[in-house]
Amino acid sequence: AQQLEKAGRRDMAVTVYRSLLEQDKSGADGARRAVHLLLLASALDANGDWESARNALEDAVQLDPKNPQILNYLGYSLLERRIDVARGFDLVSQAHQLAPQSAAITDSLGWALFLKGDVDSAIPLLERAVKGAIADTAINEHLGDAYWAAGRRSEARFAWKAAALSAEGSASERLARKIDFGWTKDTAAP
Repeated sequence: AQQLEKAGRRDMAVTVYRSLLEQDKSGADGARRAVHLLLLASALDANGDWESARNALEDAVQLDPKNPQILNYLGYSLLERRIDVARGFDLVSQAHQLAPQSAAITDSLGWALFLKGDVDSAIPLLERAVKGAIADTAINEHLGDAYWAAGRRSEARFAWKAAALSAEGSASERLARKIDFGWTKDTAAP
Protein backbone atom coordinates (compact mmCIF):
# COMPACT_ATOMS: atom_id res chain seq x y z
CA ALA A 1 0.00 0.00 0.00
CA GLN A 2 2.82 2.41 0.80
CA GLN A 3 4.45 1.66 -2.56
CA LEU A 4 1.12 2.35 -4.26
CA GLU A 5 0.92 5.69 -2.44
CA LYS A 6 4.43 6.62 -3.55
CA ALA A 7 3.41 5.79 -7.12
CA GLY A 8 0.42 8.14 -6.79
CA ARG A 9 -2.11 5.30 -6.84
CA ARG A 10 -3.90 6.31 -3.66
CA ASP A 11 -7.22 4.70 -4.57
CA MET A 12 -5.52 1.32 -4.76
CA ALA A 13 -3.61 2.02 -1.53
CA VAL A 14 -6.90 2.79 0.22
CA THR A 15 -8.27 -0.55 -1.01
CA VAL A 16 -5.23 -2.40 0.37
CA TYR A 17 -5.48 -0.64 3.75
CA ARG A 18 -9.18 -1.46 3.95
CA SER A 19 -8.35 -5.07 3.12
CA LEU A 20 -5.83 -5.16 5.98
CA LEU A 21 -8.47 -3.83 8.34
CA GLU A 22 -11.01 -6.37 7.07
CA GLN A 23 -8.53 -9.21 7.71
CA ASP A 24 -7.89 -7.86 11.20
CA LYS A 25 -11.54 -7.61 12.24
CA SER A 26 -10.98 -9.63 15.39
CA GLY A 27 -9.44 -6.52 16.94
CA ALA A 28 -7.21 -8.68 19.13
CA ASP A 29 -4.33 -6.26 18.56
CA GLY A 30 -5.89 -2.82 18.92
CA ALA A 31 -2.55 -1.03 18.53
CA ARG A 32 -1.85 -2.71 15.18
CA ARG A 33 -5.37 -2.00 13.95
CA ALA A 34 -4.96 1.63 15.06
CA VAL A 35 -1.78 1.93 12.95
CA HIS A 36 -3.62 0.46 9.96
CA LEU A 37 -6.35 3.05 10.50
CA LEU A 38 -3.71 5.80 10.67
CA LEU A 39 -2.23 4.64 7.35
CA LEU A 40 -5.70 4.46 5.81
CA ALA A 41 -6.48 7.96 7.10
CA SER A 42 -3.28 9.33 5.62
CA ALA A 43 -4.08 7.86 2.20
CA LEU A 44 -7.67 9.09 2.34
CA ASP A 45 -6.57 12.57 3.39
CA ALA A 46 -3.98 12.74 0.60
CA ASN A 47 -6.72 11.63 -1.79
CA GLY A 48 -8.95 14.54 -0.72
CA ASP A 49 -11.39 12.60 1.45
CA TRP A 50 -10.94 14.37 4.80
CA GLU A 51 -14.25 13.22 6.31
CA SER A 52 -13.40 9.53 5.84
CA ALA A 53 -9.87 10.20 7.03
CA ARG A 54 -11.18 11.90 10.15
CA ASN A 55 -13.48 8.98 10.90
CA ALA A 56 -10.56 6.55 10.57
CA LEU A 57 -8.44 8.73 12.87
CA GLU A 58 -11.22 8.97 15.46
CA ASP A 59 -11.49 5.15 15.41
CA ALA A 60 -7.70 4.88 15.77
CA VAL A 61 -7.69 7.20 18.79
CA GLN A 62 -10.35 5.03 20.41
CA LEU A 63 -8.24 1.91 19.86
CA ASP A 64 -4.90 3.41 20.91
CA PRO A 65 -5.39 6.68 22.83
CA LYS A 66 -1.70 6.85 23.80
CA ASN A 67 -0.26 6.69 20.28
CA PRO A 68 1.45 10.07 19.77
CA GLN A 69 1.47 9.84 15.96
CA ILE A 70 -2.28 9.27 15.83
CA LEU A 71 -2.99 12.02 18.35
CA ASN A 72 -0.72 14.40 16.45
CA TYR A 73 -2.17 13.62 13.02
CA LEU A 74 -5.74 14.17 14.16
CA GLY A 75 -4.86 17.20 16.30
CA TYR A 76 -2.77 18.92 13.63
CA SER A 77 -5.40 18.19 10.99
CA LEU A 78 -8.05 19.87 13.12
CA LEU A 79 -5.73 22.85 13.65
CA GLU A 80 -4.77 23.06 9.98
CA ARG A 81 -8.41 23.11 8.91
CA ARG A 82 -9.36 25.43 11.81
CA ILE A 83 -11.95 22.83 12.91
CA ASP A 84 -12.32 22.44 16.67
CA VAL A 85 -9.04 24.22 17.40
CA ALA A 86 -9.42 23.64 21.15
CA ARG A 87 -9.58 19.87 20.68
CA GLY A 88 -6.73 20.01 18.17
CA PHE A 89 -4.64 21.81 20.78
CA ASP A 90 -5.49 19.20 23.42
CA LEU A 91 -4.57 16.33 21.08
CA VAL A 92 -1.19 17.77 20.05
CA SER A 93 -0.47 18.61 23.71
CA GLN A 94 -1.10 14.98 24.63
CA ALA A 95 1.06 13.81 21.73
CA HIS A 96 3.88 16.13 22.86
CA GLN A 97 3.72 14.77 26.40
CA LEU A 98 4.10 11.25 24.99
CA ALA A 99 6.83 12.08 22.44
CA PRO A 100 8.54 15.39 23.29
CA GLN A 101 11.57 14.44 21.17
CA SER A 102 9.56 14.34 17.93
CA ALA A 103 10.23 17.37 15.73
CA ALA A 104 6.89 17.00 13.94
CA ILE A 105 4.94 16.83 17.19
CA THR A 106 6.91 19.71 18.72
CA ASP A 107 6.09 21.74 15.59
CA SER A 108 2.40 20.90 15.96
CA LEU A 109 2.35 22.14 19.55
CA GLY A 110 4.26 25.29 18.62
CA TRP A 111 1.88 25.92 15.73
CA ALA A 112 -1.12 25.34 18.02
CA LEU A 113 0.23 27.94 20.44
CA PHE A 114 0.81 30.33 17.53
CA LEU A 115 -2.79 29.88 16.36
CA LYS A 116 -3.96 30.63 19.91
CA GLY A 117 -2.00 33.89 19.76
CA ASP A 118 0.73 32.81 22.21
CA VAL A 119 3.65 33.67 19.91
CA ASP A 120 6.16 33.99 22.77
CA SER A 121 5.55 30.38 23.84
CA ALA A 122 5.35 29.12 20.25
CA ILE A 123 8.76 30.39 19.09
CA PRO A 124 10.99 28.26 21.38
CA LEU A 125 9.05 25.12 20.44
CA LEU A 126 9.22 25.93 16.73
CA GLU A 127 12.96 26.65 17.01
CA ARG A 128 13.45 23.27 18.70
CA ALA A 129 11.38 21.58 16.00
CA VAL A 130 13.55 23.14 13.27
CA LYS A 131 16.69 21.84 14.97
CA GLY A 132 15.19 18.35 14.83
CA ALA A 133 14.09 18.61 11.19
CA ILE A 134 16.20 21.33 9.63
CA ALA A 135 15.05 20.74 6.04
CA ASP A 136 11.32 20.46 6.75
CA THR A 137 9.37 22.99 4.70
CA ALA A 138 6.32 23.27 6.96
CA ILE A 139 8.29 23.58 10.20
CA ASN A 140 10.53 26.32 8.79
CA GLU A 141 7.51 28.15 7.41
CA HIS A 142 5.75 27.97 10.77
CA LEU A 143 8.85 29.38 12.48
CA GLY A 144 9.02 32.18 9.92
CA ASP A 145 5.38 33.07 10.49
CA ALA A 146 5.93 33.17 14.25
CA TYR A 147 9.03 35.34 13.88
CA TRP A 148 7.08 37.72 11.64
CA ALA A 149 4.28 37.97 14.21
CA ALA A 150 6.89 38.75 16.88
CA GLY A 151 8.32 41.55 14.74
CA ARG A 152 11.50 39.63 13.93
CA ARG A 153 11.36 40.34 10.20
CA SER A 154 14.86 39.33 9.07
CA GLU A 155 14.69 36.05 11.01
CA ALA A 156 11.28 35.40 9.46
CA ARG A 157 12.66 35.83 5.95
CA PHE A 158 15.61 33.58 6.79
CA ALA A 159 13.25 30.83 8.00
CA TRP A 160 11.06 31.22 4.90
CA LYS A 161 14.15 30.99 2.67
CA ALA A 162 15.08 27.75 4.44
CA ALA A 163 11.53 26.48 3.89
CA ALA A 164 11.65 27.47 0.22
CA LEU A 165 14.67 25.25 -0.43
CA SER A 166 12.51 22.12 -0.42
CA ALA A 167 9.08 23.62 -1.14
CA GLU A 168 7.07 22.63 -4.19
CA GLY A 169 3.98 23.90 -5.97
CA SER A 170 1.73 26.32 -4.14
CA ALA A 171 3.94 26.23 -1.04
CA SER A 172 6.88 27.42 -3.13
CA GLU A 173 4.82 30.28 -4.56
CA ARG A 174 3.46 31.26 -1.13
CA LEU A 175 6.95 31.29 0.37
CA ALA A 176 8.32 33.43 -2.48
CA ARG A 177 5.58 35.99 -1.77
CA LYS A 178 6.39 35.94 1.96
CA ILE A 179 10.08 36.44 1.31
CA ASP A 180 9.36 39.38 -0.99
CA PHE A 181 6.42 41.02 0.78
CA GLY A 182 6.15 39.53 4.27
CA TRP A 183 3.27 37.77 5.92
CA THR A 184 -0.29 38.61 4.84
CA LYS A 185 -3.59 36.78 5.12
CA ASP A 186 -3.02 35.55 1.56
CA THR A 187 0.35 34.04 2.44
CA ALA A 188 -0.59 32.46 5.79
CA ALA A 189 0.63 28.91 6.27
CA PRO A 190 -2.11 26.29 6.22
